[in-house]
Amino acid sequence: MARVDSALYHQKGGGLFRILGEMTAKTQEKYPGRPIVKLGVGDVTLPLAPAILEALHAAVDEQGVKASFHGYTGNVKKLVDGIVEKDYAQRGVTISPKEIYVTDGSSAEIYNITDIFASDSEVLVPDPAYPAYVDVNSMLGRKIHYVPCLEENGFIPQPPDYKVDIVYLCSPNNPTGATMTKDDLAKWVAYAKANGAVIVMDSAYESFVMDESLPKTIYEVEGARECAVEIRSFSKTAGFTGMRCSYIVIPTDVMIDADDGKKVSLRSMYVKKRGVRSCNPSYVVQMGAAGYYTEAGHAQCMENTRYYLNNGKVVRKVLQEAGVPCIGGDNSPYIWMKCPGGMGSWEFLEILLDRYGVVMTPGAGFGPSGEGFMRISCFGDADETKRGIEYVAALCKEIEGK
Repeated sequence: MARVDSALYHQKGGGLFRILGEMTAKTQEKYPGRPIVKLGVGDVTLPLAPAILEALHAAVDEQGVKASFHGYTGNVKKLVDGIVEKDYAQRGVTISPKEIYVTDGSSAEIYNITDIFASDSEVLVPDPAYPAYVDVNSMLGRKIHYVPCLEENGFIPQPPDYKVDIVYLCSPNNPTGATMTKDDLAKWVAYAKANGAVIVMDSAYESFVMDESLPKTIYEVEGARECAVEIRSFSKTAGFTGMRCSYIVIPTDVMIDADDGKKVSLRSMYVKKRGVRSCNPSYVVQMGAAGYYTEAGHAQCMENTRYYLNNGKVVRKVLQEAGVPCIGGDNSPYIWMKCPGGMGSWEFLEILLDRYGVVMTPGAGFGPSGEGFMRISCFGDADETKRGIEYVAALCKEIEGK
């Protein structure tokens, strides 16, 4: 009889957003007609940029003409050329087109790259962290180590004194909003090279980095080509949430061990697996993403990015004036706020939701070290964001007795 994989069967992931949805629905039933203010939304709310729409429409028109029709196309050259030039060459980083693979979403790609490694690989995950890092490895039955991201070190993960095989990093970070410096990343590159580990770098939010002293790619660090792969998404960069387009960079220099004692290229193993698990988005979607790399497309998308970052400035200003500790929101679309009065994450959310109808994401849902914090998203409507954070500040001041 067919049997389900045991690790998958016992996996308990996905609870955070399900519980949030249930709590929100109950509040709406209790207070019918009262609007819910969403400060936890992780999805973009502004429409696609005009240049992106123009590129999409042009690609659709091409599909209606025999001479320009495209079936399965693999990587679209126009998109890959834009990635090579604008995302890397302009940062002084050399990446070959053959090291880039366009994929159908960064969440899926986290799994696609992860399950290439041996099933008994040990994994290191910052705590708190995006839940997918834990979920995909739990489903594969792997041992997971957690590195606490603590307030005293600016919520930046620090390399441990033990060895692992795979390291997950995210900067700017989801959920904390902390952004790693070049020196921070250099520590992890040194750790990976010393221990034969591979870094899976999640750079989904790099377009929000406005401080030119901060790196936008791990490959700005010397030696990273030998030990790191990088995943990027157009979901936030170009407002592509729902369009499903991302890419992964796998340098030819990254080598891993085979069971016969030989060294093998990680890229070659990815290509082998990809041959039976195609992950390319459609030609139309890739051409839409290529529109981001035009002069007009980039300018329009960055205007949207600045809109979200302005939400971050408003949130930080209101919280700081209320004396609420927080980080993020300057080079990141997320703000990490400390709960007032030593209150737990879920406890604070329950009061906030019942009193004001405001939803944020409890930090405890991202890992044990997230307890006592809340994640605030800057992706909402500006007026709603301002109204919501003022409710939050008022409740914090009340709890603190200010």
